[in-house]
Amino acid sequence: MSVQSSNQVVLVTLFCAPGNMRKVLTGLLFLSAVLCLNPPVQARSLYWQAVNVAAELRTDGSLHVVERQHYVFNGNWNGGERRFRVGWGQHLDLIRLSRIDSQTATRIDLHPGDLTRIDQYKFKANHVLRWRSRLPQAPLFHNEHLIYELEYVYRDILQAKDGNYRLNHDFAFPERAGEFRHYYLTLRLDPVWQVLTTPLPNTVEKEDLSPGHGVALQATLHYRGDGVPTAVVTPVPMIWRMVSLAVLLVFFVVYLLRWLWHENSKGRFTPLLPETVIDTEWLANNVFNELPEQIGSLWDLETGAAEVSAMLARLTQEKKLKSHVEMKGFWLFKRPVLHLELLVKVDHLTRLERSVVNKLFPRGVSTDSDYIRKYYRKKGFDPASYLRNHLKGSRLKKKYESGEDRSRIVTIMTYIAALVFAVLGLVKGSLDDMVFIIPAIFLAVFGLIIFLFKSYRLQIEVQRPRWVLFKVTFLYLCLVIIVSSIIISGLGNPALWYIVMFVLILCGLWAYILDSARSNVRLEDVLRRKRLCSARRYFQHELKSSAPRLQDAWYPYLIAFGLEKDIEKWFRGFANSNSLHNTAFTTEGATSGPSASASHSWTGGGGSFGGAGASGAWVAAAAGMAAGASAPSSSSSGSGGGGGSGGGGGGGW
Repeated sequence: MSVQSSNQVVLVTLFCAPGNMRKVLTGLLFLSAVLCLNPPVQARSLYWQAVNVAAELRTDGSLHVVERQHYVFNGNWNGGERRFRVGWGQHLDLIRLSRIDSQTATRIDLHPGDLTRIDQYKFKANHVLRWRSRLPQAPLFHNEHLIYELEYVYRDILQAKDGNYRLNHDFAFPERAGEFRHYYLTLRLDPVWQVLTTPLPNTVEKEDLSPGHGVALQATLHYRGDGVPTAVVTPVPMIWRMVSLAVLLVFFVVYLLRWLWHENSKGRFTPLLPETVIDTEWLANNVFNELPEQIGSLWDLETGAAEVSAMLARLTQEKKLKSHVEMKGFWLFKRPVLHLELLVKVDHLTRLERSVVNKLFPRGVSTDSDYIRKYYRKKGFDPASYLRNHLKGSRLKKKYESGEDRSRIVTIMTYIAALVFAVLGLVKGSLDDMVFIIPAIFLAVFGLIIFLFKSYRLQIEVQRPRWVLFKVTFLYLCLVIIVSSIIISGLGNPALWYIVMFVLILCGLWAYILDSARSNVRLEDVLRRKRLCSARRYFQHELKSSAPRLQDAWYPYLIAFGLEKDIEKWFRGFANSNSLHNTAFTTEGATSGPSASASHSWTGGGGSFGGAGASGAWVAAAAGMAAGASAPSSSSSGSGGGGGSGGGGGGGW
């Protein structure tokens, strides 16, 4: 019965049916009308009546293949498709694609194009070949039998190993939409190739080969010709690979010993003083002989919020500023706000102090950290920038960065040599060898960027230089191990040009690391920083005691050394019990000079900070003010491993 007559029956029944049944029939009528207007898309399918493959392994090691496919199309197909599986380092050349007339057996060659016409093909960069067999407006295929013949050549599909060659190739294409009703392969080897394993069959015949199944053949071959086959990538002999890595190892050791000798002559590895030999007199001669902000800049060669906070603490102790901390917010959102009042005329301050105070007091003699952030929100403000050009630590840091005796010649020459070998590799090889050039560029550029920060950290380190050197060396050796494993395994069959290129890049990177980490200051400057590190370690040690051998007058120096967290821990753990024995939490104790008698007790900061210094709230609030404000536009400080080839997929599109 036709759809139209069925609709008439349904319509008659609809008027005779009661309520619920009428609704059901109405739905059926609507569904029938939709089906009439939009008939279902005809399902499409394909299979291969036969696939005949004639393959020949030639003298040069290339595999020449002629593949004839007998398609049977059904439905809405545009044409055929062949996806080739090409492994890393392998190459595929398409010689021709032809259509065979089934009546006359005439061969009609297809031509490359944009697939807008019949008998055009397009070979994409990902080794996908498509050709057009039907135009979109043409009738759909119905058991259409079309014959196409492909001729192509594989190069570098043999994997050289231990003087022999390994063949691992799939002569069919398992990734396909239909089955092979009949598959027939003929394989011929040039007489120069001798099979060492189980003999390869001359013919392979398969019936009803379902999708997902291929025809893979494997064998170990011996080359009996003169020299080496030209269409096979022969890996660099192991002896040369080991020699290149030995050169890298020798360079690594020699350059490291050279650097250690130089740094030892600069006093870098002189041990820090033990805490037991440090007393008030030693601190007075080595720490308190300079301002706390100067000491903070010297010990770590950095000038930042800690130095500004130390200056504010010093001015507060000297009665030039008055401060108190106000807690704003509630619960987890509480934050300390530092309020400052200028107690002296600006003319009574030093030039360095005026440069900071004038910026911190934009509205007169009073200010606070919240107001500073709001006032400089649009134009930005960095108080530490006014200190950097005046403090000795910053000047010492600049000398580190621009030392005239730093050698860069080794790094530059090795990188230039690596570039030369990369170019030679491309000249001798092909653009496919960019698979080695791109990682080499990545290693050279990003290695310099990553180790720029690591080498700078090693450059300024005097407290634990051996430990920092170990971490930098360990990271570098991890990189060396990765590259060495690729060289030894021969992954991708890199030519000698590229092996030398990678070795030179690693040598240049190591020279760059150590040259950038050299000390280029006087021995006296290094020893001075070591004494300051010893003092800092002494303060840390004392803050672990309930009765530390410290004075409140030293508080700005502890801030300059970045020990605010240690002070806060001490206050939480010992301040209450300590106050039972010492009640000198007064301004008097705070106004004593840094070299005052040790009889003054340590309360965690002294009364000049409103009793908040010991809790760390004063330091936190001062750090917020010292950090300034940032301007809106500124920011704060393939497949185919193992030598396999062939396979792929095919079908239609």
